[in-house]
Amino acid sequence: MAGDENEEVIVFQVCIAGGVEKWEFDLPALFRKVVCDVWCDNEETRLLFARPERLGLNEQLGSNPDLGFHGNEIDYNDPRNSCLNFVLDRRTGIPIALSVVYIEVARRLGQPVSGVGLPGHFVIEYNDGEFATYIDPFHSGKLLSVEDCRQLARDRTGADADATALAPVGARYILVRMLNNLRSAYFRGKQFDKMVAVTDLLIEAFPRNAEYYKARGVARLRMRQFRNAQKDLELYLQYSPDAEDRAQITQQLGSIHRWLGRLN
Repeated sequence: MAGDENEEVIVFQVCIAGGVEKWEFDLPALFRKVVCDVWCDNEETRLLFARPERLGLNEQLGSNPDLGFHGNEIDYNDPRNSCLNFVLDRRTGIPIALSVVYIEVARRLGQPVSGVGLPGHFVIEYNDGEFATYIDPFHSGKLLSVEDCRQLARDRTGADADATALAPVGARYILVRMLNNLRSAYFRGKQFDKMVAVTDLLIEAFPRNAEYYKARGVARLRMRQFRNAQKDLELYLQYSPDAEDRAQITQQLGSIHRWLGRLN
């Protein structure tokens, strides 16, 4: 994964999340934390990372008690686990957010890593041409074989990870997956206004994605924004005319129509 592409992921994800959360943040300072200059400029650390068979990055990011990142298994659905500034401050997050931090540090150290989007999980591939492995930042940098990755996918989703699921993914894929995670976290936390704000951006990028309109419509129903919910559910049926839940959505639209009729 190209370095410039990964910086785009960080910039857009932070700016989008910041806009949703109404944060005030110092982007240059955030980048300094992301690239971890204190580690990259340390000669001892450079020597440690120069030995691929040791994968010293794991020792720094995963096992080091002062710097170690780890997965948040206790409160996995906390939206902060998907927001990079919180991940950096708290040293915890979900797999894909931890992987972005890992990739950015590795890139600055000249380490050949790429993101891999498994079904239900996200890991990193390290491959320098002589030594290759998969790394799980969520579990403190645990090393994985191909079969380990496939088993991890089966454990998470019941689905097998084929060759395409084990292939490196690009910046756009990572950004979209991070935003979908954030969208889902807001919905589960009943923060429907924030969920709608993130979904607005996804719809702007994918204006014919029916599922996004359905998700936003359901959230707007919960917010009692009936007219907007009606528009979204109608667009869902327009873009997915053979939807399995067409009958239920049509029934829901009928209820909304009757409700709006009583308001006139």
